[in-house]
Amino acid sequence: MAAPKRALFLIRTAMITGVLAFAVAVIVTRRQGAVTAATDRAASLRMMAQVAALIAGIAVMAMRTRLSAVAPSRDSTMRIVAWACGEFAAIFGLVAVLLTGADAAAAPGLTVFALSLVLFPLPRD
Repeated sequence: MAAPKRALFLIRTAMITGVLAFAVAVIVTRRQGAVTAATDRAASLRMMAQVAALIAGIAVMAMRTRLSAVAPSRDSTMRIVAWACGEFAAIFGLVAVLLTGADAAAAPGLTVFALSLVLFPLPRD
């Protein structure tokens, strides 16, 4: 059964709010100097964040190409899974920023999250 439009709106809003709240927490933590400089594993962690964003981006694009062929009862599920892939990439990138101190580590994940929100808007019906 397809989720009602209001339920989808609440799920999407919760995901966006969670990522934004975590991003603010990362910014505040970084400004207070609580994050140490890059460690010997920082490059590996940044690379892992980029790979995670790439995989999530590929998953989102693959789901987008299949959206028109999905049964109406599965449409809501497809949207939620796509948003979750984007959210995963964003949170992973923000964790990489916290652990490495490299602000640019969050960019690919946040981009994939934004892409998932644009490619899978709330249904108009």
